[in-house]
Amino acid sequence: MIDRINPDEDPLWLTGDFVGALSAVTGQHLGYDATAWRRWWHDHRGG
Repeated sequence: MIDRINPDEDPLWLTGDFVGALSAVTGQHLGYDATAWRRWWHDHRGG
């Protein structure tokens, strides 16, 4: 889902759905900042 956070390529409503889903699943509120989401994923993915 993180790779789909790109408001330049997708409609804003679709990007917002991805951001909302990520926020709901992770408890994080990083908004439309794909770099911040990637950093969060890198730090928390484990294994």
